[in-house]
Amino acid sequence: MDEILSYRQYVRPFYVMAKPAGARCNLRCTYCYYLEKSSLYPAAPAQTMSDELLERFIRDYIAAQAGDAVSFAWHGGETLLRSRDFYRRVVELQRRYADGRQIDNSIQTNGTLLDDAWCEFFRENGWLVGISLDGPPEAHDLYRRDRQGGPTFEAVMRGVALLQKHGVEWNALTPAFRNANRSSMENALLCMGMLPFAFTGSTHYKPLLCKGQCVQKSRRRRQCLRRRGSRLLSAAPASSPCWLRSYRPEWPWQRSCWAQSYSG
Repeated sequence: MDEILSYRQYVRPFYVMAKPAGARCNLRCTYCYYLEKSSLYPAAPAQTMSDELLERFIRDYIAAQAGDAVSFAWHGGETLLRSRDFYRRVVELQRRYADGRQIDNSIQTNGTLLDDAWCEFFRENGWLVGISLDGPPEAHDLYRRDRQGGPTFEAVMRGVALLQKHGVEWNALTPAFRNANRSSMENALLCMGMLPFAFTGSTHYKPLLCKGQCVQKSRRRRQCLRRRGSRLLSAAPASSPCWLRSYRPEWPWQRSCWAQSYSG
């Protein structure tokens, strides 16, 4: 054959969610599944990604991708507990190993630590910022509390305003759950309805899962959920990307919307 076909055209891209801050977080959300992971490292509970590991990850991840574009997803814990210098190093290493490929970055944050300097960094480097937002204050502050047990909605919205001010592309990640006063779909719709002044991206809905109807968390966490009049739901088989549309067909579906569903 005059031309040997590269294996790359037959290989699908894959995605890895990197957690550079480990389980460290400045909030204490009731439903969080990740804070307790620090107990896996009793000798050094504040596990974070070293510079050596960062370089090896970026180099090998890019090399293993089949396409011309490579997407990095940075999650936490709280990602902004790592310094801007850490993420500048990320960009530097990505450029070193890109080998002509397009590099895209997205980062998930609770939004409370955003400031002008962070927003300038994201805009200058073209990063997509995901904001964890559970809906209006009465829904968001139900579970998403700070270390002292205080509400976080206003701090998140200050961060959202800064993203808008600096022209940073962002989206919202909203869990689907039910409480005593409102269904998960109503929370999700309210979350969409409250954002038009600042919304530039998409909304991602993610069901909070449990096994059967029992929340597989600690006894303390289950008691806390009951005190707040709420329960987490397993995703029903009918939970599909069009579940919101079927609930409120007259909703003006002009924004990008993703609903993540599970089975089994």
